[in-house]
Amino acid sequence: MFTISMDVSVVIPTKDRTEDLLCCIRSIAAQTHLPAEVIVIDDGQLPDEALVAIRQICGGTSIIFYYFKKDIPSCAESRNIGTAHAKSAFILILDDDTILDESYIETLISDCSSQRGDLRFGGVSGAISDARPQSLLEFCFAKFFFLSSPHAWDVTDWGFQAWDNSMRDSGKAYYLYGGTCLYRKTVLERVPFRNLSPGRTALVDVDFFMRAKRLGYYFLRNPSAKITHTESPTARDSDYMIGKKEGFNRCAIYRDNGIKNAKNNIKFIWASIGWVLRQFLIGKFTKGLGLIIGYGAYVIRSSFVDT
Repeated sequence: MFTISMDVSVVIPTKDRTEDLLCCIRSIAAQTHLPAEVIVIDDGQLPDEALVAIRQICGGTSIIFYYFKKDIPSCAESRNIGTAHAKSAFILILDDDTILDESYIETLISDCSSQRGDLRFGGVSGAISDARPQSLLEFCFAKFFFLSSPHAWDVTDWGFQAWDNSMRDSGKAYYLYGGTCLYRKTVLERVPFRNLSPGRTALVDVDFFMRAKRLGYYFLRNPSAKITHTESPTARDSDYMIGKKEGFNRCAIYRDNGIKNAKNNIKFIWASIGWVLRQFLIGKFTKGLGLIIGYGAYVIRSSFVDT
C-alpha cells in the first residue's frame, strides 16, 4: 500500500516557448488545488524577464519555483531531471503548451486517493478538451491495420499506441498523453523516460507506457479533468524530422519492449504500413516520407550492426 500526500510537484520541460510557458504557469497558479512546487527545465533560452514573471506569478501563491538550465536538448532527460528534484509523492508532467482547467489537479489527486491501496497504480490523466473523437472510418482503418486494442487507451504488444478521445467515462488505461499526466514518483523512478533521439523525442510516451505495462502498472484516464493542448508550432521539429524519428524509434521500441514472435512481427510490419499510409491520407506527406526514411535508416543500421 502507498500513502497519499496531497502535495504535487509540477515538472515542465520547455524550449523557446516563452509565451506558451507563461500561459501554462498562469493556469497552474489558478488551480483549486495548488501544487507545492513548479520545476521548469529549460533546453532553450528563456529570457530573464520571463523568469521574473514566473517568480511573480508563483510568488502570489504558496508555490515554490525552481529553474534548471540544460545545454543538450532532450525532453526525456528534462522529465527525469525534474523527477529527481521533485519533493512530492506525485509529479504532474506538463508539456509547455498546455493550459489546465482550474480543477485539473484537484480532480487527478482525488483519483489517486481512490487507488491508494494498489501498488500497481501508476498515475492518472485528464482529457484534452479540444481533441477530436475518432470517426467510424478511422476506427475501421485502425482495426484493419492492427492500430487498435480491446482497451480504449493502450500500447500493443507490437509497439503501437491506441487511443479513443470519445471515451466519456473514467477507466483504466495503459497509454496516455505523457505531457498531461500525474504520476506516482516511485513509478517514474523505476521506469525513467528513455532518450530515444535528440530534442523533442518522438514516441517517448509510447516507450514509457509500454515498459510500465510490462512491469504490471496501470493508469487511469478521467475525462472530467480538462486540459487544453495548443500544440504550439514554436520550436517544433519539421514534419519530416518528426516522421524520421518516429520511424526509427518505433523499431527500437518494438525491439526492446515488444513481445516478439512470428505473429507480432507480421502485425508490426502491417501496422507500420498502416501508420505511414495514414499520414498520406490526412495530407501529412512530408511526415509520411520521414517515416519511410526512419524505418529504412533503422534497417540499414541494424544490418551493419549485425554484420
